[in-house]
Amino acid sequence: MSKTPCRLCPKQSGDGGVVCQPCADTVRRELRHVAAELAQELDDALSGTTTGPATGSRSRRSAEPPLPISTAVTEARTHLHAILTGWAATVRDDIGGLPPVPELVPLASYLARQIGVLRHADYGPDAVRELRAAYRRAVRAVDLPVRRVSLPTRCPATVLDDTGQPRPCGGELHAIIAPGLASDGEIRCATDRDHTTTPAEWQRRSRRAERIRHHLTRKG
Repeated sequence: MSKTPCRLCPKQSGDGGVVCQPCADTVRRELRHVAAELAQELDDALSGTTTGPATGSRSRRSAEPPLPISTAVTEARTHLHAILTGWAATVRDDIGGLPPVPELVPLASYLARQIGVLRHADYGPDAVRELRAAYRRAVRAVDLPVRRVSLPTRCPATVLDDTGQPRPCGGELHAIIAPGLASDGEIRCATDRDHTTTPAEWQRRSRRAERIRHHLTRKG
């Protein structure tokens, strides 16, 4: 039997499949990982349990308040679900049978069982490309490290004391280190979450607080 070039890599398929067996095995392994672990890890991240440093794609719980829901995780999960749903529907229209439950785990499990269909279907290469890209995006989203770094200064946000006089907040400050997340670079006050700011805004508040202190000192 003549060999068929794989449309995804330089390898060839000996059974006429437009997706070679190694490429098929890779996407099957990734779909099984979605069903076995990744779907739960995405849900854990969205529920706010990934608040401490993370290793690999495992979520950890922390006594600290959770970070706001990550836009990266939300978008990655939504995208993965849409891709799985679309290709599961395409395969079902092709071969018939009952549709999978429209949730991450059953969708991924269904497609993992139908890799043989994707190997020989004209739409197979497109499906494998999109499934693998959505998988990698989801893995990157839950792998993003999040750290809190204590800062050697106090919150300069201006608040009113019991007598109605302005004063610096004085709460402990932490910098959020979260590459790829919307919260990366934020400076947070342990006393009042409304004082969350950026480095540039923090410097502006520090200068303003210093001016207020100087003004009050002169008046006194």
